[in-house]
Amino acid sequence: MSITYEEGIKQALRLIGFKDYPNKLLMRKLISKGFEPSLAEKVINELVQKGYLDEKKQIIRAWEKLKANCNYGRKAFLYNLKREEYDSESLELAESLYTEEEEALLANEVFKKISRKITKSNIDQAKQKQKIYSFLIRKGFSQGIILGLIKEFEKEKGDI
Repeated sequence: MSITYEEGIKQALRLIGFKDYPNKLLMRKLISKGFEPSLAEKVINELVQKGYLDEKKQIIRAWEKLKANCNYGRKAFLYNLKREEYDSESLELAESLYTEEEEALLANEVFKKISRKITKSNIDQAKQKQKIYSFLIRKGFSQGIILGLIKEFEKEKGDI
């Protein structure tokens, strides 16, 4: 039994209701659910045409969510979008949204949170600095911004 166009639209709308999917990823998802590639492409084109599937809006939503939660740095943000296979235009938009100034502001917020937690622990100062640095690097913040934050913190508090 083959999937009809109407069933395909319903299935695709159900999927994008749960999560933002870039076009390529949604295509693969639909094909894995038994869609013929031509039908999956037709369904995606229809959703794009009607405005249900817009990668640029998805990028902006992802950016707003990141800003609200201070989750991760510029490198991690762009890596995750590339991994999800957003098109090059959408990636350029993401790069323009997440400037170095924005990254510095978000890194500062994350730095404040993590430094409060780590400085309360009973480990030596060099180890505290190392933990803070490692945490921020894993979150995808740039090394220059992290080192600047650590230097500012050392000036304020004395050597960590």
